[in-house]
Amino acid sequence: MEELFETIREEAGREIWSKGVELARQDAVSGAAESEQEISLRVFDRSKGISTLVTLSPSEGDWSRDCSCKVDPCLHVAAAVIALKRAQEQGIPLPSSKLPTATLVYAFRRQQGFLDFERLVLAEDTQKYEILNVPLMSLVSGQWGSYALQTRQIDQIIEHLLGGERRGRLKAATIIKLMPLLSECVVTLDGQPCAIDKEALGLTIQIRDEGLGIHVIGKKDPRILESFHNGAVRTERGLHPQADLQLGPLDLDLLRNGHTYPLRDLERFASEKLPEWERRFKIENRAKNLPEFVSADLDLELEFLRGGDGLIVRAGLVYGDPPVARVTEGVFRPLGRKVPVRDHDGEKRLKDELWRQWGLELHQDRYYPPSEAIKLQGNFRRWRGPARGWEQLDQFRIYEDLLPGISWHDGRLDLSWASSDGAEGSAAGSSKRQAATAAVIKAWETGQSLVPLLEGGFARLPTDWLQRYGSLMRDLLRAQEEKGEMPRAALPQLVELMDALNLEAPPDLRSFARLQALDWNSLPYSEPEGLKAVLRPYQQKGVAWLVHMRKLELGALLADDMGLGKTVQTIAALPPQSLVIAPTSVLPNWQKEIQRFRPDLTVCLYHGSQREIDFKADVILSSYGLLRQDQEMFAARTWGAVVLDEAQMIKNPESKVALAAQALQAPFRVALSGTPVENRLDDLWSLFAFLNPGLLGGRKDFRERWSRPIEEGEEAVAQRLRQTIKPFVLRRLKQEVAPELPPRIEKPLYCELSPEERRLYEAIFASSRQDLVEKIEAGASSSVFEALEALLRMRQACCHPA
Repeated sequence: MEELFETIREEAGREIWSKGVELARQDAVSGAAESEQEISLRVFDRSKGISTLVTLSPSEGDWSRDCSCKVDPCLHVAAAVIALKRAQEQGIPLPSSKLPTATLVYAFRRQQGFLDFERLVLAEDTQKYEILNVPLMSLVSGQWGSYALQTRQIDQIIEHLLGGERRGRLKAATIIKLMPLLSECVVTLDGQPCAIDKEALGLTIQIRDEGLGIHVIGKKDPRILESFHNGAVRTERGLHPQADLQLGPLDLDLLRNGHTYPLRDLERFASEKLPEWERRFKIENRAKNLPEFVSADLDLELEFLRGGDGLIVRAGLVYGDPPVARVTEGVFRPLGRKVPVRDHDGEKRLKDELWRQWGLELHQDRYYPPSEAIKLQGNFRRWRGPARGWEQLDQFRIYEDLLPGISWHDGRLDLSWASSDGAEGSAAGSSKRQAATAAVIKAWETGQSLVPLLEGGFARLPTDWLQRYGSLMRDLLRAQEEKGEMPRAALPQLVELMDALNLEAPPDLRSFARLQALDWNSLPYSEPEGLKAVLRPYQQKGVAWLVHMRKLELGALLADDMGLGKTVQTIAALPPQSLVIAPTSVLPNWQKEIQRFRPDLTVCLYHGSQREIDFKADVILSSYGLLRQDQEMFAARTWGAVVLDEAQMIKNPESKVALAAQALQAPFRVALSGTPVENRLDDLWSLFAFLNPGLLGGRKDFRERWSRPIEEGEEAVAQRLRQTIKPFVLRRLKQEVAPELPPRIEKPLYCELSPEERRLYEAIFASSRQDLVEKIEAGASSSVFEALEALLRMRQACCHPA
C-alpha cells in the first residue's frame, strides 16, 4: 500500500495532490467493496454532486476510476488513496454507505405525437419509481430520501444540457443533442426499457429523371416505425435522433418538398451535393440524366502564383488532357458534362510521388522566399506535366545591386534605392529600377540577400553599406515615422550619418553636429540672474547642461543620484512660464526652494480644494493627480518649460497620467529621476515619449528593436541604445562628484498593532502553527512550502487586516 501511495503522489503532482488532500479532509471517501486484490472506494464531490468510483490494486501498483477527469491520477484517486492510508494507519475501517441504493432513470412517454420527458429515481430494493424534480446539484450529500443516489459525470452533462427543461415536452433541438448522451444511461419508453441508438435517421433520398434534369425528394427512412414531432424517431433498435432536422433550412425544405435540378446544375449536384448526401442518407438513384462518367488519365498539375515578394507553388490533381475534372483542396470538381471515374489509389500514388520528387504536399500552398524561388525557377521550368501561371516565374530575375540615395528637405529625411535595369548576364539598357525603402529594411532585418523591385524582379542588397549604416538609418526612419517629420532629438544622429557618408549637412543642422560627442564637463557655466545659491562645481555643470539643452529645445533627463541636488539645478535653469509637476508630498518643498533660491520668480501652487491657477506666475506647481484630472487645461497652453519631478511616475505608458504628460506643449522638457529604469526598458521608452517624442520610435517598435534583444543579451544593441540617448541623459553618482556627502540614513520605526489587528494576527499564527506541526510530525514533504505560505499570510495580516 505504501508503494502505491507514493506512486500516486509522485505522478499526481503538487496541485492535484493538494486538491485530493482537501477532498479527503471533507470525509468524502467511503468504502464500497474489498477483496484480496482490489479495494473499491466511493469519492463524493459535494461541489458538483458527483460520485466517482475508484478501484485501487495495491499488489499490482495500479488503479482505475470512472470519472471523466482529463488527468490521471486525478484528485479523486488522490483523495481515495490518502483516505485509505489514513484509515489503515489509524486502524479504523472507512465509512460505508448503509443506505439502499437507487438508480437514475430517464423516462419518455408518448403524448399526441410527441415525446414527454421526466427523470425518475428507481429504488433497487422495492423497484418503485419516484419523480426527481430537483436539480442534481441540490443533492449535496448524494442522498435522495432514504436512498443513496449515485450520479455520474454523464448525468451532470445531461442536466447542463437540459437547463430548465428537466421535465415535460422537450424541444426538438434539445432531443437531438440529448439522444447520443442517453445511450450510456437507463432509459424507458412508456414504462418499458428502451435502447437509445446514436445513429440519426430521417430520410431516404429518391432521384429520378425529369425532363433533361433530375428531381430529388426525401422520403421517410423505411426502418422508421414511428416519428415524433420533437426530434426523435423509433425503430426496432429503439429511439434515434431525427436526422433531417440537422439540415440547414434550404436543404430541409428541398428534401421535404422536392426539387428539380436543370441540366446546367447536374455537374455541380453530382460532384458536391450528391457525395455529401451519400455519406448521410440512403440514396435511391433512378435517374439516367446524371452526368456521364468517363475514363480519363490522372496527372499532377502545378500552379504558380505570386505570394507577396515570393512564389507560391500549388499542386493539385487533374483528370484528362484537356482537363475534364480537378481535385482541389480534396474536393472532386468536374469541369463539364463528362465526369471521370475517380481513381483514389492513383491519387494516393501521385501524392507520394509528388512528395518524393519535389517535396510538395498535395493541395497545400508551398511558399518560396525570393532567394529560393530564384534558385528553383529553373527546376520548375523543366516540369513536363500540366501547369498554370508560367508567367509568374518571370518575376524572379536578378538585377544589379541597389544603390542608396539620401536627401534632406522640409524637415524630412528621404531615402531612395535604385538598381540598373539590366538583369544579370543580359545586355539591357541603363535605366533604373526602384525598390521601396520599407522593403529594403525588411529584407535586411530578416537576413534576406534580395529585395523586390517596384517594377518586378529582385536586386541584391548593398550588404556592406547596410552593415555600416543600416542601424542608424533605420533608427532615423522609425523616429521620423511617429510625427511625419524628423524629431529634433534625432538630428544629431542625422548629422552623424551625413558626415559618415561625406555629405554636406544643411546649415540648419550644423548646431546639432557635435551634440553626440559633447562632453558636458566642457560646457561654460553662466550663473543665472536672480539665483541666490552657491552651487557646487558638479551642480554648476548640471545647470550649464540644462541651459544648453533648453537653447536647443531638446528634452533632458537629469538622473543624478539621490542627494545631489536635482531640484536646485532645475530651479536655476527654469525659464519664465514654467510648469512643474511633482508628487503631492514634495510640492511644499518645491515652493520653498524656489522662493529661497530664485526669489525673482513668482510661484503659483495649484493644489487643494480651493485651488486657483495664475497663468501670469513665472512657475506653476501642481501634482500628478491634478495633471491627470485637468489635463485639457494644462495641454491647451504652450509652456516655457515642463518639469516632471520623480518622473518614474509616468513609467507606465498606458496610464492616464503618462498620456497627459505626453500631451503637454513646451519647447523644453525636463524629467528628474534617480531611477529612470526601475523594472524594465519600457520605463525608459515612456520617459522619452515625454522628453523627445519619436526618438525611440513607437512602443511596439521599441519592444521589438531595442527591449527584447537587450533582454536576450545582445550587447551591440544595448551599446547603440546608450549611444542614442547619451546626449539627453545626465547622471552622476554621489561617490563620483560628492564623496564628502553622508551615505543614506536608515531609521526603523515601530508601530504597535491595534487590539483587533493583534487578535487576527494571533489567530492566524495559532492556526498555522498547529497545522504545520501536525504535517511535520506526519512527515509531509510539502511542509516547507506550507510554512512559507503561512509566513506570507502573517506578514499580510501585519500590513493590513484586509
